[in-house]
Amino acid sequence: MKPEKLLDFLTFAGRLRTVPRHCYTAPDRRESVADHSWRLVLMAYLCAEEYPDIDLGKLLTFAAIHDLGEAVTGDIPAFVKTEAQEQTEDRAIDSLVNTLPEPARGKLNSLFDEYERQDSIEAKLCLALDKL
Repeated sequence: MKPEKLLDFLTFAGRLRTVPRHCYTAPDRRESVADHSWRLVLMAYLCAEEYPDIDLGKLLTFAAIHDLGEAVTGDIPAFVKTEAQEQTEDRAIDSLVNTLPEPARGKLNSLFDEYERQDSIEAKLCLALDKL
């Protein structure tokens, strides 16, 4: 991958540091989407030992990327998200991932599809941890 493409992707994803979430995790401080994703990665790593057959790399990747679309849409809590907002987030993810060259683009698209379908233990565990 050309360094410019990688840096463009990381710069865009870096927006998550300034996207506030709907909740507070400390007095007088709203959590950012990046804060949330970091905590989810750490939680997934620490809980993975309870699932000896899990693909840890895949689980950690799901945790790291699951909210990338929120760099465009902002945080919309799952309990109020509409179908239209889900479609907007899906398009945002597609446009972001499609800036990457192959094979990274194909791998990330495949992972996002798998996470959305919830058809692996890693996807299910990541979603369950995300809900915590």
